[in-house]
Amino acid sequence: MTAPLVPSGDRSVPWLLGELARTAGSRPALCWVPFDGRPVTWTYGEFTRDVRRLAAGLQQRGVHPGDRVVLVLDNCPDFPLTWAALASIGAVAVCLNTRSTREELGYVGSHAAPVAAVAGAAYAGDVAAALPDLRWLAVPSLTASQRRSG
Repeated sequence: MTAPLVPSGDRSVPWLLGELARTAGSRPALCWVPFDGRPVTWTYGEFTRDVRRLAAGLQQRGVHPGDRVVLVLDNCPDFPLTWAALASIGAVAVCLNTRSTREELGYVGSHAAPVAAVAGAAYAGDVAAALPDLRWLAVPSLTASQRRSG
């Protein structure tokens, strides 16, 4: 049996983040201007650090390579950070529209078989009701500036 073809070779999301942190660590990677707060910027080094921390936390919560995790998040730093953390551990981010109905969320749940979800506070109730078999549901509650200062 031959080995599977991997178009990226040995390059992966963790590799890319490591390279960006190494070669452009102090350069801006992510800028967030919330409606109700001060702008916050992550450098490539900070973004990589936070992705690694989040990936470790997801693994501690039992997320394994190949697991599917639903993301129902507004346009905010939680989305790229969580997506990159899931990709870093080989899990699959199932990104759903924040305007999805409970029925649409349930349809995805019955087909994708997610193990967990990360949802904004405004969507958590619908996600929990539509996907009752989740192991856990995380609801980010800190603003970007609160998260960065701690």
